[in-house]
Amino acid sequence: MIIEIRHKTTYRFLSPVQLGEHRLRIRPRDSFDLRILDSGLLVEPVAATSWLHDPYGNPVCKLDFGSEAVSSLTIESTLLIERWQSRRATPGLAPWKPGCSVAYSDDERVALASFMQPDADAVDPAPGDFALDAVLHSNPLTQHPLTAVSDRIHETIRYQMRMEEGTQAPRRTMELASGACRDMAWLFIAAARQLGYAARFVTGYLHAPDPGHPADLGPDQHTHAWAEAYLPGDGWVEFDPTNRLVGDCSLVRVAVTRTPDEAVPVSGTFFGLPQRVSPVVKLAVEARQGMAAPPIAA
Repeated sequence: MIIEIRHKTTYRFLSPVQLGEHRLRIRPRDSFDLRILDSGLLVEPVAATSWLHDPYGNPVCKLDFGSEAVSSLTIESTLLIERWQSRRATPGLAPWKPGCSVAYSDDERVALASFMQPDADAVDPAPGDFALDAVLHSNPLTQHPLTAVSDRIHETIRYQMRMEEGTQAPRRTMELASGACRDMAWLFIAAARQLGYAARFVTGYLHAPDPGHPADLGPDQHTHAWAEAYLPGDGWVEFDPTNRLVGDCSLVRVAVTRTPDEAVPVSGTFFGLPQRVSPVVKLAVEARQGMAAPPIAA
């Protein structure tokens, strides 16, 4: 499937400001299931750009502005990508019992250590109890433990779009029984880590390829957040509790990180009078029909 993405963010300031360095995480990495065919970046005012990889290997664009005072900042990204189904849409069933460790090799445990360690606000045992209850009430012969956790979040947590900054602590999401996609993903990650799995936070875009698809949210497409868990024999597998999706090609990943705070698409500073700035975001995600070429071998 070929997908065209246009993502435009505009910041308007109450009085002129001087812009400091900004960093963008808006470009995916090419892989066996996602290939970038074309990309573009328009920034106003004009900025000097340079690229780097962050500790997780995500492409990051640095923007350096001059000393001119400005009243607005516009960042417009365009992407033309080709997306294939993940290697396995349904994770294989792996032996798992309460108190038993996940069957990672010694080398995998070293590489995955940071993604297995609960975050400071996720050490709370509540997500672990939530996960254990979901697993114990699932069918161990037909359902992977993490699919059971994702399904339980989808069934018990009401999706609610939040414009506030930050991500709710997992316990808070459980208490409210509601949250945005990033809150539901963070709850899943906390639960998965307490079950002994490595899990990471993912930001990107959601595209509903067909009417009636679980991710079909109508004419408006969205930036989105979900999780990936590392499963023995399957590698990193997408889990989207918001839409009850597992390994689905409607999820277009851009950045993967250990915590939500590290995955902000646009971050930076400005210097001027204290003021509240609210971005105006416009996003279009469209699919183009046509035969897809086979992916490049990984």
